[in-house]
Amino acid sequence: GIHVRELTEGHDVNFMDMFTIRSELMPWFLAIQTLLLEGEFPYMDLFGIAVGHIYYVLYASKKLPVPKFMTSFFQNSEYFRSRYAKVRDDYGEEEGQ
Repeated sequence: GIHVRELTEGHDVNFMDMFTIRSELMPWFLAIQTLLLEGEFPYMDLFGIAVGHIYYVLYASKKLPVPKFMTSFFQNSEYFRSRYAKVRDDYGEEEGQ
């Protein structure tokens, strides 16, 4: 989640080959689209934006740690290690991190 935000923030997103918007505005664009095209208030879109923001703030302030069992599962899994090794360079990390 957070890794994705750091990697995509500031990038342009092509929307249906008609126009581009900045990636961090995409949730707001989709909420406005729900309002205009479906004619209903975008409760779920706004709820998703709020939950995502709360998660980001709590995670960034270290008040929402990743559960230990999840950390150990992904760190000790040879399957995930081999898959991550293929894309490690995309994240600017060196081997052994």
